[in-house]
Amino acid sequence: MRERAGGMREFHVVWYRSGTTGLFGGAERVMLEGLRCLRQMGMRTTLLLHEPLLPEIAEFFRPYHFEIVIVPGFSANGSAAKGRFNRLLRFFRQVRKLRATLKALAPSLVVAADGPNDCYLLWLYSLAGLIRLPPTVTFIHGSPFQFADDVTKHSLVFRRHLSAIRSEDPVYREIIPSEAPAMGRRQRVRLEIECYGLRAATHINRVVFVLTEKNRKEVERLYRIRNVQVLSPGGFRRMSLADASQNSLPSAAAGIGRPILLSVCRLIAKKRVDLLIRAFSIFLDQNPQSTANLVIGGTGPEKDSLRDLADELGLDERVWFVGFIPDCDLQGWYQASDVFLSADNADYDLSVMMALPERRKVIVSTQYDIPAGLSSLRRFFFVAEPSPQGYGESIAHALATTVPNASQGDECELQALTWESYFEEFFKINGGALHGQFNA
Repeated sequence: MRERAGGMREFHVVWYRSGTTGLFGGAERVMLEGLRCLRQMGMRTTLLLHEPLLPEIAEFFRPYHFEIVIVPGFSANGSAAKGRFNRLLRFFRQVRKLRATLKALAPSLVVAADGPNDCYLLWLYSLAGLIRLPPTVTFIHGSPFQFADDVTKHSLVFRRHLSAIRSEDPVYREIIPSEAPAMGRRQRVRLEIECYGLRAATHINRVVFVLTEKNRKEVERLYRIRNVQVLSPGGFRRMSLADASQNSLPSAAAGIGRPILLSVCRLIAKKRVDLLIRAFSIFLDQNPQSTANLVIGGTGPEKDSLRDLADELGLDERVWFVGFIPDCDLQGWYQASDVFLSADNADYDLSVMMALPERRKVIVSTQYDIPAGLSSLRRFFFVAEPSPQGYGESIAHALATTVPNASQGDECELQALTWESYFEEFFKINGGALHGQFNA
């Protein structure tokens, strides 16, 4: 650990992400804002990767100006070692290289970026705890129940809670089969070993951060841990609050009729954008005089099928696919919209919270866990049953409801949701337990 003038030791946060990052979503946003906020608080911050960033992803990282370290010897180019002995030998070499890298960095705190997966690798590289790791924390901002094809929830390690967790959520009941898919013996053995490791690995953490109370209960059940802390960000910066409602409207919005219903997300099955398109169709059938348009921002593997669905429902002139929205235009689209929609199979969504500085109405499903600290800003939320009919009715209700724009409690609640507030609390929780290593 480096020392400052006067012998004061520098607090060094190493954000560990195994492999590299091939997408830009909520986890990447948390990582970038965390590295930025902690550095602004006076800490040294380092992103530790196994492989260099892909060029298209590096563009998002460039403005943040933090240190990036690549662990030598982990490149995918060398991953095709043949034979069990050679693979085992390569693994122990990787253990040694990761250990040497961490020792050289001398972190005060390691943040395992990708929840159980990155914890699992740290646990393996510590030889199941035989080699001592620096203090470690992680985020588990999700659940295997949010992805229908995630088979880990059917393992012996996790499935004891499958029925209870599935029965408590209507969307889980709809999309998650109660029985495990067929798999061969070798695949089953591999799954059980991996899931045992995933659960064991979460125990290396001082604290596991989650977004909601629902998230906390699931994590405690699945991983048999109690050191779980609920901490919810809003997805915006303090400085951006001063600029709210002052962004220039996107030029593409000029040709779209009002009111505008907006959805921004990766176009994957989990986000359930197909439900929003079906809901919009139901809304228009029941409100034929409406001039509303649905704008869908984002890219992903579902894009073509979603376009086909809109065409099939006769909505090709009322549903607009605007592609990936860069950061510089994002708040402008929120400002241009009248209602923001999210049907994500999740209990929290950063894209929803980003509508609040613009005082835009939002529609979420009964799955969504509105932060307990919100009181004044709750007036912008409209809660729908998680079905096309339920969302269609909520669209009509939201458009017909006038929500007051100004409230005394808004500013205080928005400030509490900024990235800066989130990571100040994050550090208070971790820094208090690591007292003496850092003096802000």
